[in-house]
Amino acid sequence: MNYLQLCQAVRSRIGMHGSGPSTVVSPTDVEKDIVDAVYDAWIDIQNYRDEWDWMRATESFSLAAGTVNYTKTTVGGPSNRISKFIPDSLWLLKDSKYSFLRYLDYEHFDHLHKNDTENVVPYEYSFKPWDGSISITRPDSVYTVYVDYFKTPQKLAANTDTPELPERFHNLIIYLAIEKLGASIASPSQAMEYAQTYAETMGQLMRHQLPKKSVRIRGIA
Repeated sequence: MNYLQLCQAVRSRIGMHGSGPSTVVSPTDVEKDIVDAVYDAWIDIQNYRDEWDWMRATESFSLAAGTVNYTKTTVGGPSNRISKFIPDSLWLLKDSKYSFLRYLDYEHFDHLHKNDTENVVPYEYSFKPWDGSISITRPDSVYTVYVDYFKTPQKLAANTDTPELPERFHNLIIYLAIEKLGASIASPSQAMEYAQTYAETMGQLMRHQLPKKSVRIRGIA
């Protein structure tokens, strides 16, 4: 479902008459409450965990000879959505072959390479903890490298904007939006019902997207 369809589904499930909103752009009155609730619900779901699989992506960029530090903007461009780079995920392309670069924590990397003056084929790297930029052993030439990262939250704006999480879990946004509307449009019983459904579906999403984590589902008291 896209942004507009999610908003219309929220209105329908609450039991309100009509079929609006007709647009998510500059809504008014009760429709603004619905649009805002869907927007906030989607942001909250993305922020609930730092390592959702659907928010993982890969970026390639070029190293410059003698250049050690690469910011998120350098890697992904001015409109990048890089939240944080993923350790042990940087690969270098040289002579049509990929080689794995070793990740070190920043203190260790800085201790080993702070005074490096010789340009070499890069072999180690780290991330600066204060801005997340990449520091790499001083390149001796131009290389293409690939790095995995987690994206910043997607912000819905247009009618046709579609949440990036797997479509089977789009209802999760509806459930949380209705819960958020419990203080205004939705009845307390509706808000409680959808809060319980949200908790159960969130558990399913976590098992699907975070396979290495143990997930326990607790009902809403």
